[in-house]
Amino acid sequence: MVFILGLKPLFFWLCSNKLRQPKKRGKKMSTNANIGIIAKQNSSTIVWIRCHWDGYPASVGKILTEKYTEPSKVWQLIALGDISSLGENLEPTTDSHSFEHPEENTTIAYHRDRHEDWSPALRPAVDTNLDRFLDVEYAYLFDQDKCKWTCYNCLYTLSDQEFEEAIES
Repeated sequence: MVFILGLKPLFFWLCSNKLRQPKKRGKKMSTNANIGIIAKQNSSTIVWIRCHWDGYPASVGKILTEKYTEPSKVWQLIALGDISSLGENLEPTTDSHSFEHPEENTTIAYHRDRHEDWSPALRPAVDTNLDRFLDVEYAYLFDQDKCKWTCYNCLYTLSDQEFEEAIES
């Protein structure tokens, strides 16, 4: 689903006050994250999707800051709808890519790769029912004007330095 939310409520859904870097067990860890973009210049509207796996800064944050740095590529990511995992590559390079047998380093999308029904769910800029958006640990917001990502850990916004350190860990 793609959600739209005003910027002011964005800060109210963020839920904890500490930067947490989970320890990975196995290949992936279910740390949900929302990935969003400010809809247009000088707008208070955010469009976002959910990512199920590895949402912490050292994984999703690192991939976003290294591989998704242009607004057009971020919009292509958002257009996929909710994703299982974020990869360095947005699109697969072979026809054999699927949800069950994903191509390495490729984003896995529920609609494209698992053929789930999907249509954008647009919400008004001021939304009083944010339950769907409240249950993530991290959120990433892309500023089109600055071509820069900001990472939110619930009520705690990572400084640029903290975000860079988390990516490097």
